[in-house]
Amino acid sequence: MFEVQVVAREAVKSVKPILDAIKDAETRDQLKRASLSVVLNIAEGNARRGKDKLNRFSFAEGSAREAIEAIITAVAWGYVTQRQAQPVMDLFDRTVAMLVRLRFPRAKTDIARRDD
Repeated sequence: MFEVQVVAREAVKSVKPILDAIKDAETRDQLKRASLSVVLNIAEGNARRGKDKLNRFSFAEGSAREAIEAIITAVAWGYVTQRQAQPVMDLFDRTVAMLVRLRFPRAKTDIARRDD
């Protein structure tokens, strides 16, 4: 199986307790949609070729970064603790790094890291 898909699925599975803790419906929905978009775009991209494949991986990367920011916001707003959120953010961050390497195989991996 495609390794980035496995990691992304684990991230989506791990985000469920955070979704359950978020009381704000709009934020919860945004995190849910971003998380789902990651795995769906990876799956679709894996079935495509050329630029279309790379575009789907780019969309998945953007959605993973969006999910990370939603989780950071959930921590800032007190819905979850940093300790609860960090393992999930790490999985999304790993997904981002893998997608960047797929899109730019010779690029430095440090461009995949989010700004802290």
